[in-house]
Amino acid sequence: MSHYFSHIREKMFSGNKPGSYLKYALSEILLVVIGILIAVSINNWNEQRKQDNALKNTFSVLAEDIKNDRKEAQFILEHYKSREDLFLKIMNGTISEQEVKDCPACPYIITGRRSFVIDKRAYNMLLNFKRNTASDEDTLIVKIVLFYSNIIADTETIRNEIQENVTENLAFFRDNNDWFADAIQKNITDDYINFMHKSPAFRNRVAYHYALIYENFIPTLESFLANSEIILDKIDERYSE
Repeated sequence: MSHYFSHIREKMFSGNKPGSYLKYALSEILLVVIGILIAVSINNWNEQRKQDNALKNTFSVLAEDIKNDRKEAQFILEHYKSREDLFLKIMNGTISEQEVKDCPACPYIITGRRSFVIDKRAYNMLLNFKRNTASDEDTLIVKIVLFYSNIIADTETIRNEIQENVTENLAFFRDNNDWFADAIQKNITDDYINFMHKSPAFRNRVAYHYALIYENFIPTLESFLANSEIILDKIDERYSE
């Protein structure tokens, strides 16, 4: 192409015609504009490719985080569901003294907890990607960000409430019962067994802890499992096309 324009230049100069000079100048400008447009298009294509690769990597990390969190959520669900009958027996006053004696979980039923903490690694990566790119029209990104912001807030709220309740229960036992020091050392005395079997205060505290776990925490975990599965399916759909 440069040879072609050089040839035109020679003809224009040799003819010494003003019109020829104008044609040549316009041709030079056109060539420069075309070159700029090509360079811009290549640069935009490279930038878009980098963004696509970064987003794909983020989704890959996100899927890994979700799968790990789902395993933890399932483990916690199984743990608490295996104890629901015990909660109900204590709350209803139908558990026998011998059952309390033979129950290793009873002394710690309202002073222990299983925490569920969302891994925020990929979520933070996605937020950073969203801030630095024009991705507001990507419905999958919008849905995932909304899902994470809601589930993180919900799990943190109920986790804090459960922790406060556990702390309150320990303080109540400490301040009102002589057997507390023994219980901390996992020495379950007859007085503690009698307290768990007959005390209305214990039944009430078990009932409140039950409400936190089975009416708040468990539904939150189940919601996470259901919606995270949808997110995983959407990610698979995008990159299996």
